[in-house]
Amino acid sequence: MKSRANSLQAWIWIIVAMAFLGLAQPSHAQSSCKGMTKGKCGSSSSCTWVKGYKTKTGNSVAAYCRSKGSKGAAAKAKSKKADAKAKAASKKKAATAKSSAAKKKASSKKTKAKATKKKAKAKTTKKKAKAKSAKTKAKAKAKAAEKSSSSTKK
Repeated sequence: MKSRANSLQAWIWIIVAMAFLGLAQPSHAQSSCKGMTKGKCGSSSSCTWVKGYKTKTGNSVAAYCRSKGSKGAAAKAKSKKADAKAKAASKKKAATAKSSAAKKKASSKKTKAKATKKKAKAKTTKKKAKAKSAKTKAKAKAKAAEKSSSSTKK
């Protein structure tokens, strides 16, 4: 019985170890293009051939085949740029709308001010006309009174 329990325990440990090793693999799996020759690399649609070059420090790097990479990163970058442009455009529209609203408001205030000035001027003109007609009436009364006094004196 002890040997059976030990073998069962051993199997459990093996299964746990295999699961752990399966999960512990690096997130970047080895490229399918790694180690290909120039001819095979060129014929693969997911790989590209990189020519040999010298680094700034003078080290020589041999030519090699590498994966073209996923389009997800490029799509995300384009998406971010598009989002930034859209955001800038909406900010510009909002600023333009605010400035045009402010201009309309200012124009409306100017129009109201002009209307108020016109009304005040009209009132002043009416007052002047009334004063003038009152003066004229007073003069006419004075003349009439003068005539009647001169006629009664005779």
